[in-house]
Amino acid sequence: MKATRLSLLLTAVTLSAAVTLGCGEDTGDDVGGDRTPPDVAVFDPQEGGTWTAGAPIRVTFTEPVSSSSVASGVRIIGASITVQYDEATLTATVTPTTDLEPGASYTVVVQGVEDISGNAMSEVRSASFTVASE
Repeated sequence: MKATRLSLLLTAVTLSAAVTLGCGEDTGDDVGGDRTPPDVAVFDPQEGGTWTAGAPIRVTFTEPVSSSSVASGVRIIGASITVQYDEATLTATVTPTTDLEPGASYTVVVQGVEDISGNAMSEVRSASFTVASE
């Protein structure tokens, strides 16, 4: 009988300590607990900048993102593009597949890109640039 009471007492103390210390709770601090969405750290060219044909157009993210979501989430309004993502630099390089008109303005739009934990960008980000005249 004493062994059973002792066992119950130890179980109650263990459960109480687990609740007090937060064991078993999802605090977001553990592996896989990332809840912070990615964002754009840098546009190149920057907002209002000038782009020279042949130069790279880059979007750098604040954290590692899914390359497939970059391919579908980065675009230039009014242009056909390809996108390559470099995991080491967190940078997407955007290449127009058609000539951009000199003197015209274009906007790079980034939307719905997900980090490697599946968190999607919470806001649409964009930057407009002007194509340098030849």
